[in-house]
Amino acid sequence: NQELTLAITQIKNANQNGFISFYNKTFHYNYVRAKYLFPNIVECREFLRTVYLYHFLHIAELEDTESYEKWMSLNILHCYHDILAQNGIDAFSDIPLSASGSTALPEADLTAYHCLSKESSAPYLMNQLKELPVLPRILFLCFYHDGLSVAEIASSFTCTNESVLWELEEAKNILYKAYKHQEKELSQKLHP
Repeated sequence: NQELTLAITQIKNANQNGFISFYNKTFHYNYVRAKYLFPNIVECREFLRTVYLYHFLHIAELEDTESYEKWMSLNILHCYHDILAQNGIDAFSDIPLSASGSTALPEADLTAYHCLSKESSAPYLMNQLKELPVLPRILFLCFYHDGLSVAEIASSFTCTNESVLWELEEAKNILYKAYKHQEKELSQKLHP
């Protein structure tokens, strides 16, 4: 996106118009993530202020504009972890010590024959995502949608890779069961 590249260059050169353009181009992405974390509009707005300040203070770390969503996702996790830490909350305290997990769906479900399209199936998944608790929801989005690695997420939360894998596995299993239940209710296979 050339406009975003220009905006980032302008920010790095201390041009105020760059930040305005950056804000306009990235607001929807950041707002959706913030709303997942903080459904209350006042808390959401406050968190967005924190996130955009963090973006601005760390804009020099963004080298490749192709990965700006991944960079923003990491920033959001850092800001969220900071809020949890300030309130004495360990997000991963309930994870069993022997936690481990994988992040692959069963092979049998990877075929897309005779099922609803990805676009038609997406609203069902989004509704199921909204039902997840906050931490599994944001981790699922960061890993599967934004492409963050387990190590990057673990680093953001200063926890072990195994803890993140366990949480991702739990979220995936919950979503998978809900997705399969939705297929039964619709009598139609959803996109894998």
